[in-house]
Amino acid sequence: MQRPLLLACLVTIASTFSPRAEAGSHCAPGVLNAAGSCDCPPGYKNVGSAGASHCEMVASAVKQNVAVAVVAKCTDGDAAGCEKHCNSGNLPSCVVLGAMYRDGRGVVVAEEDKAVALFKKACEGNELAGCVELGRMTEAGKGGPKDAKKAVALYDKACKGKNGAGCRELGGNYFYGEGVTKDRDQAVALYEKGCDYKDMFACNRVGVVLSSGDGVTADEPRAFKFFDKACTGGWGWGCYNAGNFYQNARGGLTADPKKAADLYGKACIDSIGTACNTLGIMNESGEGMPADKKKASLLFDKACVAGDEWGCYNAGLYAENGTVDARISARPRSPTTRPAS
Repeated sequence: MQRPLLLACLVTIASTFSPRAEAGSHCAPGVLNAAGSCDCPPGYKNVGSAGASHCEMVASAVKQNVAVAVVAKCTDGDAAGCEKHCNSGNLPSCVVLGAMYRDGRGVVVAEEDKAVALFKKACEGNELAGCVELGRMTEAGKGGPKDAKKAVALYDKACKGKNGAGCRELGGNYFYGEGVTKDRDQAVALYEKGCDYKDMFACNRVGVVLSSGDGVTADEPRAFKFFDKACTGGWGWGCYNAGNFYQNARGGLTADPKKAADLYGKACIDSIGTACNTLGIMNESGEGMPADKKKASLLFDKACVAGDEWGCYNAGLYAENGTVDARISARPRSPTTRPAS
């Protein structure tokens, strides 16, 4: 599904590789709205137009594109060091090296076959992050034949080993019926398990499905609890979605624009462009805060840099007019009642 670094000790590595996001068909697991915005991981931005949106790595972001936190003895970009430690039995180093070969970072060129071999070595040694990464490549047909059923088996192994990303990926396969029979209830159960194993992306995904009722019974109060957990765990989209609920009095909450603005701010810091744009609109209109058009302009600029089309539109109006006072009533706004995701 949709899918950084000091590695001498324990390192948190963002789960960012996504065959479905590359394809741009549904940007699983987080189509945000009808405009086609994706739930992109940290270090990635949503690009593309409606119906053809996908997640693309931010060029300035030094992110390690691996499944979960691992203990590796090499640093990102140090291919020689990672190879040395991988060969000496430090399997997390094999995972890091595999990601470098997959993405063409720290090596001369990307070599998908080498990436596959390194992920396979790690997985066979029970380093479950390797299983997840191997599953993603297998599902996408990278470095070998495309095989969704084999990918499912790899995700299942990782999930049974309490790897949250593995449960989330497996949930995605059940959600879309890829390599298994489609089963939305089973998908939600797997997302919840991934959340229990501290995968905040999975927590957010539970909230997405429960808030939309996409193939399951909608439950907004429960959805909010998962968004809140994802946000507390540092997942920017969780903060955005929790803010959306506060702004629009969803899930049994009382409307609280100040809380909504605080949550949008957290998401904006995490480069969630939609959150920056929404916060800009609130600053412009004075919703939940004193109106501050200068700050609104800066937020629209940040939203645009993060890939949000409405942010670019709003930033353009400021650049053109120095103000939007005369055009506020006529100009399009981000749909704040969009389905949370």
